[in-house]
Amino acid sequence: MESVSRFIEKKLRLEVNREKSAVGRPWERKYLGFCLTNSRKNPKIRIHWKTIKRFKQRVREITARRRGRSLSQVINELNLNVAKVENAPGPRRQG
Repeated sequence: MESVSRFIEKKLRLEVNREKSAVGRPWERKYLGFCLTNSRKNPKIRIHWKTIKRFKQRVREITARRRGRSLSQVINELNLNVAKVENAPGPRRQG
């Protein structure tokens, strides 16, 4: 981490936030909500499990009965959220 930080700060003249920065294997790190699979022959990009968990929580909030919204409003709000991740690579359930 030190050599990477030194390069970024000296050569690129950028500030590194050491609390938020980390170095690790690609399949261990998350970047913009995505991660890589641990496969040397065929690595794939997929949605990180924390991103999926956050999306499911958001759907639960939108569809909660206590919100007092009409069905059409709930559907419109769900469509906006689903459209954001619709084309993203990752695990999908069939059926």
